[in-house]
Amino acid sequence: QIKYPDRKWELISDTDNTGVLGTEDKIGRIFINILENAHSFAFKDSSVKINLENSYENNQLKIEISNQGIHIPEGDLDRIFDRFYSNRSNGGQNHNGLGLSIVMAILESYKGSIRAQNTEQGVCFIVVLPLIT
Repeated sequence: QIKYPDRKWELISDTDNTGVLGTEDKIGRIFINILENAHSFAFKDSSVKINLENSYENNQLKIEISNQGIHIPEGDLDRIFDRFYSNRSNGGQNHNGLGLSIVMAILESYKGSIRAQNTEQGVCFIVVLPLIT
């Protein structure tokens, strides 16, 4: 169920049914946290794009989640994964700076990785997970 029906969600995939290592709840938590961040920093009436790509040479699944929204200050691109880090006003919502640090911890436990980069239109999170062979 999509929590944000006002947002356009676009899924692009060139993957087959290859699996990744991980439990459903933890893999789900990774995507919920990233998608909620992508949504909350996206411009109104913009879209969030999810691109899945198998890299058989590296035995990895690469997932790119990008929005059309505000950029992350260059000096904070690595810091956003630090525990309790937040660079946003509260705006009446509860933001404790744990979401992306939880994502990082889960991915590291599965020998995966995450990074963020600013794009022309917003921010892109790049998640890499090992494929099950």
